Amino acid sequence: MINTSHPLSEHADFTTGVLQTRISDPINETPSNRMIFNPLAETPKYVHGDSELPVVPIGSVAVSMLQHRAFLVLPEDHVSELILTANFTALSFDNTIDPAYFTWWFNCSHEAQSQLQGRGQLGRRVVVRDLKELKITLPDLTTQTDIAQIYQDGVTSASLYRKLADTVEEKSLQFIQQRIVKESTHD
Repeated sequence: MINTSHPLSEHADFTTGVLQTRISDPINETPSNRMIFNPLAETPKYVHGDSELPVVPIGSVAVSMLQHRAFLVLPEDHVSELILTANFTALSFDNTIDPAYFTWWFNCSHEAQSQLQGRGQLGRRVVVRDLKELKITLPDLTTQTDIAQIYQDGVTSASLYRKLADTVEEKSLQFIQQRIVKESTHD
């Protein structure tokens, strides 16, 4: 099958988020069933209340408008709603695009990067219009799934290695601190 390039707007629906400052419900780090979607945050924030807010559907893709990165939206334990803020735009695809393939395509492909660079987007915030105008080359779904799996395996491995490195560093610092305390008590 020949790969053809398609405007993204022909195959995706786009949902924009709300400014976090416009959310009237309390937001804090105490867990609730409503979480602010932000895979870049070190500490999750939760919404406490029942006001109607835009949500990110599980299985869709969220693009960070500031960081120019796409994230596959996965379920979170004990969370029923992932609230979409203005820092992200959610994309839901028709049956011709594997969401995980799009994540690889947007984050890593030369095709996507050159289009964003050509629009001057790599130095500033991405806007929805620019996302809609991107042209994406679509191989068959089997190839998309294969590419997506390899990419996701790499992302998962990298994340595990980062966590391992953080743990090793933390344990090393604890050992050093214990050693310093031990040495100072022997003086």
